[in-house]
Amino acid sequence: MSICSYCLRDMNIEKTCVKIPIIHNRIKYEPIKFGNEKNISRNNRNICIDCGIDKGGYHHPGCPSEECPICGKLLRNCNCIDE
Repeated sequence: MSICSYCLRDMNIEKTCVKIPIIHNRIKYEPIKFGNEKNISRNNRNICIDCGIDKGGYHHPGCPSEECPICGKLLRNCNCIDE
């Protein structure tokens, strides 16, 4: 069992995390739901292989597969997050 510190749910069971905005220059951006990525190929998967959420759900924070809504790169590797 692995509990997400944001949604407090078991990441192996829950289909989505809570919607956490991406903040850049004091502007809040909507996170991209799994399956709605524009620049990252998911090979038509229905479940995120990294954080376990279902297609249409929000990634758990820190997921290495989440796309940045600002630059389109992997959120974990970009410099867009302020907070």
